[in-house]
Amino acid sequence: MYAHTLTRTLGVALLSLFMVSVWSCTGETGVLDKVLDAQEDGKWEESRELVDSILQAEMVQGEEIGLALMYRGYAGYVLGEYDEALVDYEQAESFRAEDPDLFYERGLVKHELRDQEGAIADYDRTLELDPDYLEAYLDRGLAWQALEEYDKALADYTTLLSMDPEYLWAYLSRAWVYMEQEQYHEALADYNSAQELDPRHPYVYTDRSHTWGALGRYDKAWEDLTTALHIDSGDAYVLNEAAWFLSTCPDSNYRDGVWAVNLVEDLVLDYGWSDPWLVDTLAAAYAESSRFPEAVAMQEKAIELMGLDNWTDEELGKARDRLELYENNRPYREEHQIVI
Repeated sequence: MYAHTLTRTLGVALLSLFMVSVWSCTGETGVLDKVLDAQEDGKWEESRELVDSILQAEMVQGEEIGLALMYRGYAGYVLGEYDEALVDYEQAESFRAEDPDLFYERGLVKHELRDQEGAIADYDRTLELDPDYLEAYLDRGLAWQALEEYDKALADYTTLLSMDPEYLWAYLSRAWVYMEQEQYHEALADYNSAQELDPRHPYVYTDRSHTWGALGRYDKAWEDLTTALHIDSGDAYVLNEAAWFLSTCPDSNYRDGVWAVNLVEDLVLDYGWSDPWLVDTLAAAYAESSRFPEAVAMQEKAIELMGLDNWTDEELGKARDRLELYENNRPYREEHQIVI
């Protein structure tokens, strides 16, 4: 099953609003106001260039140098240039060693670089400096998930919910841990709680569809995906999840390769053939449509992108298994454990 695909793209939009609002309240910006304005407008590259000019002209001193480096580092994070972002945060630490935002943001970068232990260490430091930093509990839980330390992830999400019972993402994330532990009914309970909090959030339905699939309720899974499409038919994650289901569902009543191709083909172009999840899904859609030469080409591209993105050996192995199926003119089918 696919879990939280396209998370960087989706999460950055939300986190950008959060971090810019935090910085707006610091009162420390001074000459950095233009940088903040650019980031509020989503002009991330421009904001980096502004920081370059400010630092070269020595227009800030002391802790404000660290803040400028954090601004530039965060822009690099949003742009997916994680190595450069990490350098900025490392340099900023010498100026802002007691700033919880610095360690939190650097943890995000390390997570994207798949340095989960390093990310956890930074989230730990964030919480030492500010025990009420809710986002650090959430993202530390995600890092524990990536390490398959599910009990520790559950502990972070549960702690977060005890501090804020209306934290939607904590329910969604804890539900996915329950899914990994095959505790499907507990997962459904969390998804239902998330639905009560925000019945118009499409990811409640995309993610819950996986639980219904594990329970063999493909009708309910498709109902949830249809709801998500009605809520936001232009969202990349929603389209990707729907296309994957239409391409790979074990029940032929819910497969439609042509529809799946139509949902995801333009997305692959929009992302410049750079997102391995989307390319992988398009390959599955081509295979379901009996367009096997195209499926093979797409899957080879997906595997190349996965390698560049440092996917795990297990993930790459599964992708290669799908490639072998397509090379033998066979589509891929999800394997769901039916639980009553």
